[in-house]
Amino acid sequence: MRALRGLYLVDGVLIGVLMPFVTVILALRGFSPLEIGGVMALTAVGYVVGLPVWGHLGDVVLGRPGALRIAALAAAVTALLFGAPLALPLVALFVVAFYVAAPGTAMLTDAVAVVALASHPERYGSFRLLESGSFAVAALAAGVLFDGTGYGLAYPLAAASALLVAVAAIGIPEVARTRLADYRDPAPGNGAGAGEPGTGVRSARHRRWTEATGSIGVAIGVAPRLLGVMAAVVLANLGIVASLTFLPLRIADLGGAPSIIALSATVSALFEIPAMLVAARVAGRVGLRGLFVAGCGLYVLAYVAWIVLADPALIVVTRPLTGLAYGSLTVTSVLTVGALLPEGLQASGQALYQMSALGVAAILSDLGGGYLFGTYGHGPVFAASAVGAVLAAIVAWWYVPSRGEVRLGPSRR
Repeated sequence: MRALRGLYLVDGVLIGVLMPFVTVILALRGFSPLEIGGVMALTAVGYVVGLPVWGHLGDVVLGRPGALRIAALAAAVTALLFGAPLALPLVALFVVAFYVAAPGTAMLTDAVAVVALASHPERYGSFRLLESGSFAVAALAAGVLFDGTGYGLAYPLAAASALLVAVAAIGIPEVARTRLADYRDPAPGNGAGAGEPGTGVRSARHRRWTEATGSIGVAIGVAPRLLGVMAAVVLANLGIVASLTFLPLRIADLGGAPSIIALSATVSALFEIPAMLVAARVAGRVGLRGLFVAGCGLYVLAYVAWIVLADPALIVVTRPLTGLAYGSLTVTSVLTVGALLPEGLQASGQALYQMSALGVAAILSDLGGGYLFGTYGHGPVFAASAVGAVLAAIVAWWYVPSRGEVRLGPSRR
């Protein structure tokens, strides 16, 4: 448990010292808003391709500690290369590579946590909030530092944090590797429950598909309901990604300094903490479905506010809404995956969630948002974000587990 807490702490630092500033850094290095949207969309393609690989490595090939160490070392190298004085296409390449590696560490940490806390899923939020807290502190400290130094220190700070992730991963215990054949090949009459080894995939067509797609395909074959959940996740994250990519640009356009951009991210992250502390308890009363819908509603309020506000300080004032919403949606999504899949497929399931949230959603949001922001300004970007959040709530109502479907408490097992 101590090693897991350490992983969440250093994961937050790794993300906090660089990611809140990436789009502004790209603008300063000569990228236009449309090009920034294109680069960030390419990072999302990297998610879609890379996260299933991390999930497969963690569940099947290397184990989660080994995959964590490789992802962390890759993040350290790519952060330094991102900061090197290279031609813009190479800068874009290493941004994409960093966004493939660094989120892999967070996803694998979640996979470790879901298994470690399987008998007490309500404790997940108390672990995950450590990442939000360290992110908040690191982002604010970095923003204040960059006010005086510029963004040049962001790259070595990110690299050093990634190396700390690799060190923290040493304390994570190994778990048995998953044999995908156990999920593809049903053992007749074994009586295995849904989602357990031996259940198999019920048609030859599904079997061929899972063989082609690895552990991600097996996870979907075991729990087809995940597809509906991931559709809701994609719709909800259209606006979340837009806030990561285009809200810093909006604040900078309004004259906000690096410390204001950092403060915006920090306030949101700080308010994730109380949401994560109580999210599982609230979900026990209203269901994971109800909590997901509530998070979408808070995001809608924030997006509408960003359309009309023209003062960076007032934008910062709205950020508690997004912190509460993000904390609720994160806990809901991770616990939903944890509830629908067996522990042998958790890294792959969490990869599917992250791939949907910051992969598929980001491709759509960054490409569309880059065009809208560069052509029409911020208003249409956040209006589209609000529409996506409303649609996400509707889809979630059908697919995310309701109250009574999943027990969230010590008596779960």
